[in-house]
Amino acid sequence: AVAASASTTAASSTTVFSWDATAYSAGKFVVKIAAGVHTQVIEVLATLDTSGNVHLTQYAEVSTNGDMGSISVSSSSGTAVLTATTTSNATVTVFGTLLVA
Repeated sequence: AVAASASTTAASSTTVFSWDATAYSAGKFVVKIAAGVHTQVIEVLATLDTSGNVHLTQYAEVSTNGDMGSISVSSSSGTAVLTATTTSNATVTVFGTLLVA
C-alpha cells in the first residue's frame, strides 16, 4: 500500500492526484473540499480492470454547506487521475491509499 496527498485551489475541474495504473489497480481516497468556513469530506473507492476501465463509488459524504463538489477518476496511457469538480473557488486536499495491481 502507498499513501500520498496533494492540495490545490480549484474553481472548477482540477486534477488533485494521479498514479501509475499499471502498478496500482485500486485505491481508497478521502477528499476534503474547503471554501471559506465550510467543508465537505467525501470517501471514494476506485478500481481499474486490466483494460484500464475505471469503476468508482463515492460514499460517506458530509458537508457543512450542501454539495460543494464531486470526484471522478479516469485512466489514460497507464495513468489514473483523480479529479475534483468544485462549485466555487475551493481548496481540495486528498489522502489516498493505493493497492498493488
